[in-house]
Amino acid sequence: MEMCETLGFFHLKNVPGFDEDILKQDLREFHDLPDIVKHRLSQKTYNAENSNRYRGYVPFIDNDPSHKEMFDMGCDTATMSEEESRYPLTEATPFPAEPEYAQIEQNFRHHYEFRLRLSLKLLEYIALGLSKERHFFQAWFDESSLSTFRSIRYLPRSQSTVRSDSLQAAEYRLTTPEHTDSGFLTLLTTFGYPGL
Repeated sequence: MEMCETLGFFHLKNVPGFDEDILKQDLREFHDLPDIVKHRLSQKTYNAENSNRYRGYVPFIDNDPSHKEMFDMGCDTATMSEEESRYPLTEATPFPAEPEYAQIEQNFRHHYEFRLRLSLKLLEYIALGLSKERHFFQAWFDESSLSTFRSIRYLPRSQSTVRSDSLQAAEYRLTTPEHTDSGFLTLLTTFGYPGL
């Protein structure tokens, strides 16, 4: 609990069933899709023809200091009640419709479920640390969760087609500007890169 109360971060090691290499391969498979395929999955902000506003693909953006593309997925909407499905944050996650990309959706759903189960296990320990019943948080996240599995890809600006002409020299480094995550708990895979 000390790390939660002070630093706000802790490092998990030797998580049973977690394979960083497989995760990296699966994420790369998505991000290496043709741009036209990813564009069809874009949030409405980036593709006016789409209805998804919260889930889906976010492309590299001109002059964005973060210089990243992302894909956000949520839980399977089939698990939601009719009432829950009316809320805007519960929209379905768009995936490529082409049969040759079907494995991408299966892989992402696997990673989503794995991280959700791991988060629930961590929340058990946090609940105990707060002198609560072990499963205190479970009802908040177990079914019809608003949890997000986000894949982020950073590329060197030299490998990207977006403009960076309005950035200052200091903004050319690959970074995420200071921010606060809006979720309850964030699991971050660093793939061996330092920086937190």
